[in-house]
Amino acid sequence: MKLTLVTPNGAQLSGITNFLERSGTRSAPFHYRIKGTEIHLLVTGEGIINTTYSLTKYLQHQAVDLLIHTGIAFSLKKTVETGSILQLSSEQFIRDTSEPFEKTPTKENPGMPNQPGDNFQPDRLMKNPFTGQFLPVATGLTSATFPPDAEFATKLSKNFPDAAIVTRDGAALFFAALSENTKFLSLRAVTHSLHETDGEKDADSAIAEMNKILAEMIESLAV
Repeated sequence: MKLTLVTPNGAQLSGITNFLERSGTRSAPFHYRIKGTEIHLLVTGEGIINTTYSLTKYLQHQAVDLLIHTGIAFSLKKTVETGSILQLSSEQFIRDTSEPFEKTPTKENPGMPNQPGDNFQPDRLMKNPFTGQFLPVATGLTSATFPPDAEFATKLSKNFPDAAIVTRDGAALFFAALSENTKFLSLRAVTHSLHETDGEKDADSAIAEMNKILAEMIESLAV
């Protein structure tokens, strides 16, 4: 089995790197093996463009059994507190604009797009057909402005009532993985919230908890 762990920022997976150094064998920089499982670490850089480019290029040259993408998120709901660790079942790219905000009607996409670019549209809801049951499931929005300010976040919460969190790159992962027909999971540590003004102080502990959960997943997957 080949497993690739994807992160926008290497520091967010420092706990996993330490785990792999202790529990696995490093065969090359960012390449490890635990039992019969090959594990790669891919750092894409921050944002939609970097994530889309890095992931698409990687997947066009690497056959992967499972991608696990990690990152941080902004909560739009009171029920999703800072410190929560979630997996995303769907993502949608939204426009960042100073113009009056209007909700774009959502078009569901249950599977692969007819054309590679069809997914990456502001009106396209991308769904992950492979969502495990090991973590609470949430729906996400992707915004180039992260974290969104209170005014923009309030509008998002009102106009997209089903969305629980905002990410800075989640839709890019969904686009690349669906376009390349690759099985994936998207995990998010909630570090900011519309309803908790001091939530950012818990960012380090949330990221540490996400690393702990990810290590447990790797141990269960490595055979």
